Amino acid sequence: MINRFAGLLGVAAIIALLIGGCASDGDTAASITSAALTGDGRQLTLHFDGDDFSEVSKVKVEEYEDKVVVVVRIRSTIGDEPVAGVGRSLETTVTLKQPLGKRALTTLDGSTIPIDRSP
Repeated sequence: MINRFAGLLGVAAIIALLIGGCASDGDTAASITSAALTGDGRQLTLHFDGDDFSEVSKVKVEEYEDKVVVVVRIRSTIGDEPVAGVGRSLETTVTLKQPLGKRALTTLDGSTIPIDRSP
């Protein structure tokens, strides 16, 4: 019982760290649609949805033995006014501390991100 409680506290701490470490005014979490693994297995190009007025404001990567959790935050380049931009796919590249290997790549909510592992 104590081990399970400690595990739940650990998960809650990770979520708080990721959310707190990424959140800022006007930012929103990007919907990561896929990733491409290149080079030595440490370079990940993350693909996500945005529009003509979106830019990456922060990327957070947490590496664990069995998975890598990524969060991409985007913001509008034109301020707080709602404007209908043309939807487009955006990307950003991150470098992992260790090669991805067989670890899962997930979002903060635990959703698995499809990975293109072709050379």
